[in-house]
Amino acid sequence: MKAARHLLAACLLSALLTPALAQYKWVGAGGTVTYSDLPPPAGITAQTLSKTGLVKRDEAALPSGLASAAGKYPVVLYTTRDCAPCQQARALLVKRGVPFTEKTVQTHADVETFKRIGFEQPAFPAMSVGRERTTGLQAEDWERLIDAAGYPKTASLPPGYRHPPAQSLAPRPAAKPIPEQAEAGMGAERSGEIESELKRTQPVPAANLRPGPQPGAMSLRF
Repeated sequence: MKAARHLLAACLLSALLTPALAQYKWVGAGGTVTYSDLPPPAGITAQTLSKTGLVKRDEAALPSGLASAAGKYPVVLYTTRDCAPCQQARALLVKRGVPFTEKTVQTHADVETFKRIGFEQPAFPAMSVGRERTTGLQAEDWERLIDAAGYPKTASLPPGYRHPPAQSLAPRPAAKPIPEQAEAGMGAERSGEIESELKRTQPVPAANLRPGPQPGAMSLRF
């Protein structure tokens, strides 16, 4: 009898520990929940687990086709403030089920970075898909660019998936306080550096951040 109790306790302990050792969790036919250290069969969406068996924040595993496209040709949406077409572009990507990151362009430093990564003019919304870039929202052209990268035509993001929050394209580094004595004796060269940095991080006038032109025929380099 005692041996039977020990065996039962061992089985219960094993069952409790199994999820903690698993890397994936998915729900099969009939609502059966499976934990495993191996990926699920093809066609089944799984959640990625941490070492403690808990689902990582917003890291539900993507279906294989979507994960492949996102890995090869990541999508980045570039937006600016007070931009109605930017909101439409965001809604288009969400409806299509495309995982993307969003970068905001508002300061001179943002604009400098925007041009440095290959955009000629600060026109919005803008999007990059892998090496391809486009400005101005024309839904058919954006859909065609996403199709060419191999993204599924219908949304297949896991339930509960959340896109990461938008971030500045060129985040401003945290300013270090300057002691009063050092500030008083600061040379003209250092003063010029600070003035230049302040200018780079000032908001760009809205008139200089305009809606993008409607793109024409697109030449893809995939």
